[in-house]
Amino acid sequence: MNPKYYKIYFDFQELSNGIIQPFYNYLFSVSNSFAFRLPKDYTSDKDYCEYVDRINDLITKNRLSIVRKFKANSYFDDQYGGGQFYIYVGKLNNYARQFIINNDNIYYWSKPDFPEDLCLLNNNRIVMSVCSHEEYSCLYLTKEQIEQLSATTNIDFQQNFTKKISSLEIPKC
Repeated sequence: MNPKYYKIYFDFQELSNGIIQPFYNYLFSVSNSFAFRLPKDYTSDKDYCEYVDRINDLITKNRLSIVRKFKANSYFDDQYGGGQFYIYVGKLNNYARQFIINNDNIYYWSKPDFPEDLCLLNNNRIVMSVCSHEEYSCLYLTKEQIEQLSATTNIDFQQNFTKKISSLEIPKC
């Protein structure tokens, strides 16, 4: 029987500094890859080309192990998407973990400095997704994982987010 997953909306800015490290550590323990997207720009706009160059430099400099890059018309569970994107999927190795943890604000994963919309994945299933421009985040966890995360962070995700929790069968990418 397939486990049932729940979608929990949350705001990173509501997590205190002392909670961020255990929060990430737990999510990393249930994830094995990460993803982000670059919007596909149909013009030869100089700013966009510089943006893509910065992202490629960022990938190289931070030793992010990208295993797959592909085009798509939608990005996982993104309800605001449209158009075409380049999606990058990488191994969640120590370099990627440090790169993610050292980012002061997860919502800054947007143009011009970072790629957009970080996701953590486990075997192509979403564990966490971030919508950079709209500044919201979602967790996609089983009830047991929600309980473990709550115990790890001392935040009752079920209690605090009851009105925003719903069942969701997570799409494979």
